[in-house]
Amino acid sequence: MKAFVGSFIGACERFFSKAVCNRYFASGCAAVVVLSVISLSAGVAALNHSKNKIGMDFHESSSLFLPSALFACGQGLINVRSFPTPEMEEFFDFKRGSFSGPLPQDKIQAVACDPLQSMHIYLVVLVGVVWGVFGVSWVAVKWLLAFVLALSAIVTFKIFRLGMNRCFS
Repeated sequence: MKAFVGSFIGACERFFSKAVCNRYFASGCAAVVVLSVISLSAGVAALNHSKNKIGMDFHESSSLFLPSALFACGQGLINVRSFPTPEMEEFFDFKRGSFSGPLPQDKIQAVACDPLQSMHIYLVVLVGVVWGVFGVSWVAVKWLLAFVLALSAIVTFKIFRLGMNRCFS
């Protein structure tokens, strides 16, 4: 990162003074930081305000995120026909906020992923990694969604920044 900043300021100094380049870079970084804080806060506030289930309309979250939970519990990215434990079933029915514990090996029989899981395999893996790091809970998914919102706001700002000035982008 330091090399990138140095090369950016060096390229800028060829055309402008050093003070102008440092001010331009600092104001751009400040805009990105402010934008990310605002969008992350707005995402968390919106997700905490909503009392609806996480997921898409007309779809069971258990069907999509069951391989993620198994991945987070160390079983690999597999799908199963039924829940290995009653605690996991309660978690996916939104009766529990989190889930932890070992899974019985005799009740886990891998089956092929359904078409929806196959189409969203990167989301399934991302949620599985987040659950593996922070624990299997819906709060971790809310923070992941807020982070993705902040990241998309920053990327959108940077794309618009290519063709517009800072105020319009």
